Amino acid sequence: MRLCQPRSPASKGRHGDAMGLYEQAIRSAREHGFMHNAGVAHEVAARSYAARGLESIAHACLRNARHCYRRWGVLGKLRQLERLNPGLAEESTASVLSATINAPIEQLDVGTVVNAPQAVSSEIEPGKHHRESMFAGLRHCALTLWLIVTCVIATSSPAVAQTQSASIKSEDNRLAEIVVTAQKRSQNIQDTPLSVTAFTGSTLRAAGVTVVSDLGEIDSTLQFSAIGGIATVFMRGLGNPVATLGNEASVPMYIDDVYYSRLSPSFFDLVNVDNVEILKGPQGTLFGRNASAGVISIYTRDPGNTPVIEGMVGYGNYATTTAQLYASVPITDKLAADISLSEYNQASGWGRNVYNGAQTYLNYYFNARSKIIWRPTDSTTVKFIGYYAEQNSLQGELTTPYAGTVGGGVDNSGAITALPEPPQPRFYDINLDHMPGVTTETYGGSIRVDQELGFGVFSSISAARKTHESYMVDGDLTPYPLANYDLRPVDQQYSQELQLKSKPGAPISWIGGFFYLNTLGGYNPIHIQGNTFIAGGINSIDQIGEQRLNSFAPYGQVTYPILPDTNLTAGLRYNKDHLRGFGSTTIYTYPGGPLSGLGPSFLAAPPPDQTRDFEKLTYKISLDHHFSPDVMAYALVSTGFKSGTYNVDSISSGPLSPETVTTYEFGLKTELLGHRLRLDGAVFRNDVKDPQVQSSQMGIETVINAGSARSQGVEVESTALLTRGLTARLSATYLQSEFLDFSDAPYFYQRPAGGNGLDSMNARGNVLPRAPRESMDAGLNYGVDVAGVGKLAFDTNVVYSSKFYWDSDNVISEGPLTIINASATFTPRRVEALSIRLWARNLTNKKYYSIEFEEQGPAGFAASAAAPRTVGGEFRFKF
Repeated sequence: MRLCQPRSPASKGRHGDAMGLYEQAIRSAREHGFMHNAGVAHEVAARSYAARGLESIAHACLRNARHCYRRWGVLGKLRQLERLNPGLAEESTASVLSATINAPIEQLDVGTVVNAPQAVSSEIEPGKHHRESMFAGLRHCALTLWLIVTCVIATSSPAVAQTQSASIKSEDNRLAEIVVTAQKRSQNIQDTPLSVTAFTGSTLRAAGVTVVSDLGEIDSTLQFSAIGGIATVFMRGLGNPVATLGNEASVPMYIDDVYYSRLSPSFFDLVNVDNVEILKGPQGTLFGRNASAGVISIYTRDPGNTPVIEGMVGYGNYATTTAQLYASVPITDKLAADISLSEYNQASGWGRNVYNGAQTYLNYYFNARSKIIWRPTDSTTVKFIGYYAEQNSLQGELTTPYAGTVGGGVDNSGAITALPEPPQPRFYDINLDHMPGVTTETYGGSIRVDQELGFGVFSSISAARKTHESYMVDGDLTPYPLANYDLRPVDQQYSQELQLKSKPGAPISWIGGFFYLNTLGGYNPIHIQGNTFIAGGINSIDQIGEQRLNSFAPYGQVTYPILPDTNLTAGLRYNKDHLRGFGSTTIYTYPGGPLSGLGPSFLAAPPPDQTRDFEKLTYKISLDHHFSPDVMAYALVSTGFKSGTYNVDSISSGPLSPETVTTYEFGLKTELLGHRLRLDGAVFRNDVKDPQVQSSQMGIETVINAGSARSQGVEVESTALLTRGLTARLSATYLQSEFLDFSDAPYFYQRPAGGNGLDSMNARGNVLPRAPRESMDAGLNYGVDVAGVGKLAFDTNVVYSSKFYWDSDNVISEGPLTIINASATFTPRRVEALSIRLWARNLTNKKYYSIEFEEQGPAGFAASAAAPRTVGGEFRFKF
């Protein structure tokens, strides 16, 4: 009430009474910790003093208001204050370094605030703190040159040659603000004290990112691939293959705050995406489930109060058709719903199978997703989400010997010798008697309830998913029927998360929660047959292996402002996992063979049934300091835990040890040149104990433990508004990684007659798999209005990766690679609801591999080709 009372005395000329009430309001706000109210009171007092001509006193009040807003963390209001008072902005170091990803904030009139103080709260985006990271001396000449050129161009731009206050008045002359939930609360990404990258849906579409596996083309810390139809991601040199059932990724993926232990890349079609957040480094407190390397969070659009219909139809080479539809409609003032549909069909292959003339590398998927939002009261929100996805793909499957290697030779039993099998002369051709491929069908849903309480917000997130799969593998990778595998994966999960967190804008930010996960994963069965086994009297083998997991994890995190511009964050999570591994191996004898006397079938061994518990306390401690509203530095120590797991095709060998990671990170987040150049960076070191790395057994991908490893490096991210409509972006990483202890690593070597032999080696000092020393993603986006015609937008993206090794023995490597993607979009002036886009990916038609897998026997060093140059066009509409 004191905020409103001064108006009457002041308006009647009793300025002394008014000032006394202002002081009471400020003192009361401070005593109760309401820094935003104190800021408003200072701002109102400044206006009153200015009206009396007391400019110096008014300026002092404005400085106090700025201090209160900065301490509260409401940087949007802080920038508005400086925008309305240019002298104050010039006085602030924000005139030198400005670091936010700005979103337009409405012009708040102080008189309106006096009449309705709650209006201020609605305009302030709560909980804004912190910014990201940087490191000087990236040692990469190309990166340094790019940064210099960017700064020079931006500085010399006519728009920036004006005063700062003039350039900030037009939101078209600033980078746009992005709000993330990396700490389970809404924050400006530049105020978040950890390395996080975020992309809006429009940015992703402009860059040609249509599925989650494309994210590696705009974030240099990521290495994406897919094997067995399952998305696999490495981050900062850490990761492991998740294709093996029961195993979970070191970089888990979340969609709308729901954890997914394993999904195909097509499921992550970004047709209705709102934004994507990439959290780097272990997230062992708030996202703790196996987040030992990082987290990828995808958020889909919410249906709103306005009906929306938009879609796309497209066509590309290789007879590729695409179609997307998104529709949203308000049903009542408290109920809204949407639906998203997408279909992709590549009907012509990149090559052919020489064995039978069939086409190779085909791909088809269909996704459907719907969201219903119900707000029964002003303080309650309920979200219902349901989805269905199916895929039939011959891509991402092992199909050919790696370039420079030869398959074939003697099988593992020494009974049959196949002719040497080199790669085909045409890169995308294969020669297999058993065509590899995967068919998946996934469905599930979630229910989220958010309830505002007097002291905080309670959330409940319940989710369930089930996947049916069929996976075929040519186990010998030759045109001879030596060993073929037909797998029937089992994959289902249920999760429940409960959260209680502070209200937005609370002086101390806190969250507590509990996470439960139940999964069943494995194979039922793996069906194996071929001439190799017939020679030993075996007609076929059916192997069943499954793992049941029950995981429990309470967690909590607190952010406390120890000084006006300095925050301390501390978090803990206790993980407890209970695993049960069980299965059987049944051998079916070949009639008349040496084992036929044992009957038509028999168990190879007593069926294994084992249990194991794992538990771990993970923590995070970070300190961040704002040198100005636009410059923030942070330092953190964070731990991650990837639970132990069974190799479900070998339950009897026991579970793997958990993988634990301790990360040390320093970062700096800034914005320069009046919010036209964003420059962030981080220096990090990951110490890994018992890393889980790829191996193989019977042609099936498995995971084993190494002793210890380390990855360390520097990453820099930059976005620059070079001139009106022209934006440049850069992501660059310099990485050093190695095994510190791996004394019994598998070592695969090429046999003279073809195929691979297997030995062991000490891999100490070897580079971690899929960890290139240098990687960079750079892009330009230019939009221009053509008078009387319409809008044109051009986007070009260049992806560079230096040499990296596929496996821990460092035998097979992928050389330096540069991929160029480009697109052009036209939107006619008279029909802005329609647009036409032409695009090209892998413009220079580079031939390279998407995966590699080393194996003992005829399969040798198996690989799968990545996509050749693809081109196409699409027509979009929006109503």
